[in-house]
Amino acid sequence: MISLPLLYWKFNKLQDNILKDKIRYIYNSQHLDSLKLIPNKIIIVGGSNILFGIDKYLLEKELNRPVITLAHVRTDGTENMLRIAEKVFQKGDIALISLEYGGTSKGSSGQIIDYYLSQNKIDLIKYFFQYFLWEKEYVNPNYSKKEEEYRWSIYGSFNNDLFLTKLRNQNFRKQETYENNGIELSYSKKDIEIIENYTQENKLVLIGIHPPLCKQKLSKANIQKINSGNVQTLPIKYITNQNNYLFDTNYIFDYSYHLNQKGREKRTVKLSQDLKQFISSKSNQNHQGSN
Repeated sequence: MISLPLLYWKFNKLQDNILKDKIRYIYNSQHLDSLKLIPNKIIIVGGSNILFGIDKYLLEKELNRPVITLAHVRTDGTENMLRIAEKVFQKGDIALISLEYGGTSKGSSGQIIDYYLSQNKIDLIKYFFQYFLWEKEYVNPNYSKKEEEYRWSIYGSFNNDLFLTKLRNQNFRKQETYENNGIELSYSKKDIEIIENYTQENKLVLIGIHPPLCKQKLSKANIQKINSGNVQTLPIKYITNQNNYLFDTNYIFDYSYHLNQKGREKRTVKLSQDLKQFISSKSNQNHQGSN
């Protein structure tokens, strides 16, 4: 049993940690307000495949257009990703979303964001009892404690320049074991419902882009699905093809969805090509409509 004084101490420590350390910079309201003022921008939201998989500066150079990457940890929750994107979106912008397959709609980090956005103590209490009080710390057997701390410090980089610099300076060699055992190529029912609701309510015009996948991780069944175009997508328009976003292990940083610098550059250039084609097609449609 946990005594009341200890419970009180842990709760206050949790609140202090959340306010000081655990809220990422992208949720700062003034920062979001300043981003909204940028016209004709590309907004990209999604899980860590965005953090590790897109170089916004290279994409800006390729498109000659401002790019805002509101990258998340997957467990921040799809709804929170869209709520943040909605805050910076204005007419003329293009909003892209790239979610990793499988997973849950929201985990412990999403509960933290719920509290930050609402400032409702009930959300903090939910997080406290669901995750902080009882949840055991996950230990990854593939990495030493020092290596694991470094990996997670990358997630905590509030500044995109700092984030990309950290990745460039880190010569990471350890990767997952790739045995062609396959991955889940589908999305949770909850995520699909959230996207559908946002689309129907016209809160945000979303365009889908596929996440990067490691070729060596895919099973024969995965490859057949991808080649036949039967991979599940979110209920929105896509401008990419999953088959064009498969990467060998020499492009992987440490995990199937995480690319190293070479991988980021390769994916970013390919994405810029797909975006140029989409923007050109959209411009032609608008031109024809005005005649």
